[in-house]
Amino acid sequence: MVEKTKAFQKVGARLIDRHFPGCEGFKLKTPEYYECYARHFTLTVYHHCGTCTMGKGPEDPKAVVDSKLRVLHTKGLRVVDASIIPEVPNGNINAAVIMIADRASEFILDYWAQVDNSIRKRYTGHTSQFQN
Repeated sequence: MVEKTKAFQKVGARLIDRHFPGCEGFKLKTPEYYECYARHFTLTVYHHCGTCTMGKGPEDPKAVVDSKLRVLHTKGLRVVDASIIPEVPNGNINAAVIMIADRASEFILDYWAQVDNSIRKRYTGHTSQFQN
């Protein structure tokens, strides 16, 4: 038992004898209890992403949006934020989110240019569909 280790005894530490909310169905101090505790209590503080991942299309079981950021099986809705990034990166996601937003603006302008070609010219000064 961890409470009987030298480190715990040296500082007079002991584990709390109360259940963490949501884990009341598990016996205290068991592996099952600690698994429940970890699932309820752990979180990330930085780089939230990956909740609406971009996939290869409707056949991809993990995909929520397509390559043009359109929510699959939904009309008129796009996701334009860090949630489309499929995995949490090691670095800051600020630049990636700015690039996602920039690309999304192009997708939206291209869509509306199909409806009214003067829209792209009004906002960008050109009418071509993609710029390199």
